[in-house]
Amino acid sequence: DGEHVYATFGSQGLYCYDLAGSLKWKSDLGDMRIKLGFGEGSSPAIYGDQIVVNWDHEGQSFLVALDKKTGKVNWKVDRDEMTSWATPLIVEGNGSGQVITSATRSVRSYDLKTGKMIWEHSFNVFHTDIPRARAGWASPVVDAETGNVYAHGIQGMFFCFDRDGEILLSRSLTETLGRISGYGGRTHTPIIDEDQVIISFMNSGFGAQGRGAHRFLSMNKHTGELQWWSSPAGPPQDTTYAVPVVAVVNGERLLIAAAGDGAVYAMRV
Repeated sequence: DGEHVYATFGSQGLYCYDLAGSLKWKSDLGDMRIKLGFGEGSSPAIYGDQIVVNWDHEGQSFLVALDKKTGKVNWKVDRDEMTSWATPLIVEGNGSGQVITSATRSVRSYDLKTGKMIWEHSFNVFHTDIPRARAGWASPVVDAETGNVYAHGIQGMFFCFDRDGEILLSRSLTETLGRISGYGGRTHTPIIDEDQVIISFMNSGFGAQGRGAHRFLSMNKHTGELQWWSSPAGPPQDTTYAVPVVAVVNGERLLIAAAGDGAVYAMRV
């Protein structure tokens, strides 16, 4: 936050350090039981004076908000979820902040001040070989211009929600674009760049997309209309879940991303 560094290590605790490396406070949130031992915890999110941690595991899952200055718990709410690693997303709307979470079963919104759930959208898991133990990887993303939230489910459903949880756009990437779910649940977090939402996945379709590959897709963020495809990578050796970034390099606006062949690529956006 410009003054402190916050780090969560799951069962080992949540820590706050100043920029000189001195410990300011730590908080023990309990012991996590992660399915198959794939690592503990998602990244925390900070807004105002609060730090929010999503604690989804094989025990009683919960969402908790702490005072970032003291580590004191402000509120804590139980969640009906299994292990997930998605980072909470904090957005402004309806007069207060909302915490948006994406996990195996649902996308949910919570009031940032109280932890009360505002809205929920549940979805089925289908058209995927992702095992139950690794289902919640992709994080939601918010469009700063409109406040709309975009989410990518493990079954390949792509959603756009408004602040009230109403579905503005939905598309089955698996059924319409040949999306392949990816080994071990490595679903990708979308990103927003100006008027487009960009997402990547393995797919195999028709014509030029008959060859299975790791591809990048741009859609109009308002209408969901396809704008462009990019297939820069060679034969994939594995799937990824790295989030691309957009940067201006030598006057060109580029999407920079790692791909399933082990290389990093830059694409004009």
